[in-house]
Amino acid sequence: MADPVTALLVVSAVTGTASAGISVHGAREQGKSAKEAAEFKATQARKKAKAIRAKGRFEQKRQAEQAERVKGAQRVAGAATGGRGQAVTLALAEQALELERDNVLIGFSATKTANELEVQGDLESFAGSQSLYASRIKATGSLLQGISSVAMMGAGLGKGGGGETGGPGFSEFKNGASFRVKPAGPIGA
Repeated sequence: MADPVTALLVVSAVTGTASAGISVHGAREQGKSAKEAAEFKATQARKKAKAIRAKGRFEQKRQAEQAERVKGAQRVAGAATGGRGQAVTLALAEQALELERDNVLIGFSATKTANELEVQGDLESFAGSQSLYASRIKATGSLLQGISSVAMMGAGLGKGGGGETGGPGFSEFKNGASFRVKPAGPIGA
């Protein structure tokens, strides 16, 4: 019959190895999932940025067309009054400037929002890469910890020789460290 301490060490080594393997797999899957989620968010941000740019161009074009209609109507109204007076010319110039400023602001707002979304997409992508990298480090740490635990459990455990550190109930590692295994007795004894 096998020595109970050796049997426990074998069971402990097997469970330690399995635990390390599961930890490694879990860390890797967690990192892959985090990267995929971040890439999805990055893609959505970039798509939204593209849509906002297109919408901004459309709104600028529409506003420019409307501005031309307003300026044309003002020219007609100015011509109907004979185009006399500096006040009419100044009012037309101010209105044209206001319409141009509105057009520039539409483009600026769309570009600014799109740029912010693209930066957010880049940050999401970077965060996903970092999550994947961190999970690989975590997986490597789990693997090394599992190997270390198994190595320590199987570090040449043998029976003691005799005297203070040997005999029945004592076990000793090759490095000289020893421990006593107390036999199970009645509860409360």
